Order: sequence, then structure tokens, then C-alpha cells
Amino acid sequence: MKRHLHPALATVALAACFLCTQTAGAAEPQQHDDEKKVDNGMCYVCHLTLEHEAITKIHLKEGYGCTECHGPSTEHMHDEMQMTTPDFLYGRREVEALCSKCHKDPHKGKQDKKRAFIERWQGKPRTNGRAVSEKSICTDCHGTHNIDKGLKAESKTEPEFTAAFNGKDLTGWKTAGQAQWKVRLGRIVGTPGATGGDLFSEEQLDDYLMAVTFRADWPIRAGIWLRGPKGPRVEIFEHDKPTAYTGTVGLPGKGLALLNLRKDLFDPGGWNTLSIEVRGPHATVWLNGEKIGAVACLTAEKGPIGVHLEGGPGYENAQLTVGEIQIQKLTK
Repeated sequence: MKRHLHPALATVALAACFLCTQTAGAAEPQQHDDEKKVDNGMCYVCHLTLEHEAITKIHLKEGYGCTECHGPSTEHMHDEMQMTTPDFLYGRREVEALCSKCHKDPHKGKQDKKRAFIERWQGKPRTNGRAVSEKSICTDCHGTHNIDKGLKAESKTEPEFTAAFNGKDLTGWKTAGQAQWKVRLGRIVGTPGATGGDLFSEEQLDDYLMAVTFRADWPIRAGIWLRGPKGPRVEIFEHDKPTAYTGTVGLPGKGLALLNLRKDLFDPGGWNTLSIEVRGPHATVWLNGEKIGAVACLTAEKGPIGVHLEGGPGYENAQLTVGEIQIQKLTK
């Protein structure tokens, strides 16, 4: 099946990896548009150190983000199975040519200076931990620009993503209400029954990142609970008065706290991914890689995650299929 992800949320190879040993093909840097908003936020969710690199900060300040060199990489961001590469990657032999697209001949007329630099630093480590050699390239000195296991372990203490659903049965989950929940072909399949119901994790969670890959048969009203049945719910629906679509955050009995006004973000015939960060009272939501927004609406400090399905007139044929639920617990 086709899967989508937030970014946000799988530990994949760096979208900006200049030092990949295998090349997926070089591309011309995208033409910069001064009027567009450049945002690497989705990349930072998985590539944990990228936001703090000088090479990233400098390029971002000038209006150039990850996609300028690596393309939109939509499938890469949506692939929680970590198998899809960015649209464009570059081998070591391609880096200087790529940099020269914008930095015109960075070493032209400066070979003596470059030679002196290499002789001075030969065998010595730079601040990014790399030693200078005769074969050093731009990114060996200007930033790390790749994420290896050692760098991740040193830079972050967050645990890896784990599957909240084992793909075999509902171990670790409990039901409430009349909705029926079964496991078919490695997926959770829910039908609402007469009055609907919920599926809750037995584990209580406080702060976390979550990615839920699902497919919905319409008409449907469903959602993802954050910190229990009294907490907010990220809705899977189409709502009138006010107009709102999947990715909206609702407070049962109180109303809608955060509205998604973009109907086009949802694929009604395919797989979709809701990516959610829960931190303190704040919930931040992405749908298929596009940020909906953030809202401070959580009151409980801890609670289960859950899947909701409403029943009743109009929803008799509704079905929600959940392919994966990935969780990364966050430290305080």
C-alpha cells in the first residue's frame, strides 16, 4: 500500500545528505522565488540536528531551503518505512559542481589558498569531527549535512519510533462502545456499529510524536484521541458550520479548537497520514506532510492514545482502516 508520513516522523536518511555514497541523480538547484516562504520544519522533525547547522541557517537566511537542492521529496517525507529516498541525492564527486551552481566557481583563482588550507589542516579534525584530506570537498568543512548513528546518539536523547500496533492482534489495546475492531492483513479495521465506539491503548502517554497511517470509507466521522477520551481529538471528517476538514482538532462537548480549511490535503481514495506532536498542553498537527497548526488545548498530563468511530444515521457503511501507528516518546 502507499504510505504517507510526516514528516515528522521516521528516522530516515538525511534529505540533505551530500555525502551519500550512492547517487540518485543530480539536478539543477530550483530557481529561487523571493516571494515564497521557505520552511524546513518538516525536515527538522526527523533530521534532528539539521536545524542547528550553520550551513542550514546561512542558506535559510538567504531564502534557500532543503527542497532547493533535493526537490519536494514528498514520497520521502511520507514513507514511514524508511525506504524512499529524497528526489535528488548527490555523491561526493557531484558536490562541488552542485555548490558552483550558486557559488560560482568557489575555488577559481583560489587554488593556492585552498592548497595552503589543506596543508595546514591535513589529518586534523574540523569542528564537525571530520579530518581534512587531499580529497576533502565543500561539505567536509562547511557543515556536517548528514546524519549518521553516532551523530544522532550524541545530539539527541529521544528514543526511536516504535509501533503501537503490532500488526497481528489488538494486544495492548482495549475497546469501548459498540464499534467493532478487527485485524485483517496486518491492519486494524473498524466499523462503527449502531452507536460507534473507541479503541484505546492500555499505555498512558504524556509527551510524544505520533504518526497514524489510515484509509477512510466515506461518509465517516472518526478521529484520533490525544491523552484519553476527555482530551482533544484530531478529526477525520468533513464538517459544516464552521467549514472544517480532516486534521481539525476538536474538543468533544466544547467545539473545534483548530480548523483545517484545506480540503485538498486529504486523499479520499487512498492512504493518508496524520502526524501529531503532543507536548505539554500543546498539540501540533500535520496532514500528509502539510502543517495544519498548533493549539494549546490539552488539560490532562497523561492519557492513552485512541481511535474513534461514530455511529448512527449516515455512518452505517463507514469503515476506518489503520495501517500503522508509530510513537516516539519525548523527554520533558
